[in-house]
Amino acid sequence: MAPTPRSRSAIPRGLALAATLLLALPLAACAPEPDTSEAPTGSDTHGGNTLEEGESGHPEPPAEATKKNTELPASFPKEEFALPDGAVIDDTGERGPDQWFVVLRADSEKRADALSEQVSSLNHLQSEGVDEASGLTVLTKPGLRVELLSLAEGSSTLLSYELSRTVS
Repeated sequence: MAPTPRSRSAIPRGLALAATLLLALPLAACAPEPDTSEAPTGSDTHGGNTLEEGESGHPEPPAEATKKNTELPASFPKEEFALPDGAVIDDTGERGPDQWFVVLRADSEKRADALSEQVSSLNHLQSEGVDEASGLTVLTKPGLRVELLSLAEGSSTLLSYELSRTVS
C-alpha cells in the first residue's frame, strides 16, 4: 500500500530521529576515560588489569557480530513474506523464534518507494499507520506483523523490515 502524503511528511522526521540515534550510540561508548593522573602509568583503575598506552579498555565486538548476512535464514517465512525479483538484501537474520529481519538496499529514494510498494503488494500487507515520531510504518496481514523503517545511507536508501508471526 502506498504511503499517504501525511505519512511521507513523517519520514524525514523519523529519518532524522533514527540518524541521531545511530550517531549517538557509538559516541556513548566513547565517553572520556576516568582521570588516572594519580594512578601509575599503564595501570587501569577498573579492576587492576594493566592496559598498554593507547588502549581504551573497551573490548572490540566479535567480527561475526558486525558482519552482514545476505542469505535469508532457513527459518525465514518466504511464503508469508516474499521478496520481489531483483531485491538486494543488505542484511538479514533471525531475532528469535518467529522473529526475523531483512534490510533491502535501493539505489535511490524513488527506487526505495517503488520497492516498498512492491513488497506490500506482493505480500498483501495492509498499513496500520505510521508512528509520527519515529517514521516507523506498521504493516500487517493475518499471521504476520511487519515494521518498516526507511533510512538514507549515502546515495542509497535502506528498507529495514522487522517481521514477527502473530496468532491469527
